Amino acid sequence: GGIIDMASSTFQGIQRVAESTEEVSSLRPPRLIREDGIIRPYDRGEADGCDLFENSHIKKLEAESFQHYCPVPGRGKAYIVVTSRRVILMKEMEILGHMITDWDYLYEDFT
Repeated sequence: GGIIDMASSTFQGIQRVAESTEEVSSLRPPRLIREDGIIRPYDRGEADGCDLFENSHIKKLEAESFQHYCPVPGRGKAYIVVTSRRVILMKEMEILGHMITDWDYLYEDFT
């Protein structure tokens, strides 16, 4: 009897937790961990830029990783994004609300 009661109450507890879980959303973008794997103090600017790049609809190149970004003054929601392979000007499509590439240049195209 005791084992069955314990198993039953454990199952009921798990069921209650499973039924009462709510969708949890992040309060901030995840920390940027660079290629060297060293975990550095959280930097909101780096995290925002990496999140912008990773969650955009912009096609990533092979072995491309986020390096840096900065907003473009006077251009609304536009950002210069620097990756390991290129420089990108991203801007928000006002109607659709997602980021698009205005232009991008691979480093090998610079002469």
